[in-house]
Amino acid sequence: MACSVVFVAERKDTDAFIAPTFGQRLGGRGLDALVLLPVLFLFSVSLSGTAYRVAWFLLVATYDIGGIAIWGQTIGKRLLGTKVVNITAGALRPWQAIVRFSIYGVPTLIFTAVGLRVGANLWPLIVFAPVLRPPWHRGLHDVAALTIVIPITTEPGGIR
Repeated sequence: MACSVVFVAERKDTDAFIAPTFGQRLGGRGLDALVLLPVLFLFSVSLSGTAYRVAWFLLVATYDIGGIAIWGQTIGKRLLGTKVVNITAGALRPWQAIVRFSIYGVPTLIFTAVGLRVGANLWPLIVFAPVLRPPWHRGLHDVAALTIVIPITTEPGGIR
């Protein structure tokens, strides 16, 4: 699967690459939020202030990094038919999952910790906005981690 993406990326043959829809990517994030919501609710009942923020960050980081590093997918990505793959070659590396999350997660945590709610809300939008830009639809987190999100429910050029 990753090999097909690599060949397409090397040729810069953008007509051969079919990106996941924006709805698939946004929907996957939304489903992931729903998966985490019950645990986050329990954290909010039992923790407050800094402890809640740290617990929230660690939960989301573990979920996102773990899912991407192990399977290339979170539950939301799997349900909506997308997968994160290495854009260069070979298997997705654990460091790539860490970098992907760190690009949006760490600054958001820092903005939240210092009380800059506008920054905490704006930063993820800045990171994810390039997803709207064709042909590759890669966010800043994808660019930094050398990854790309592919659909797994279609078969262009052998991608499944």
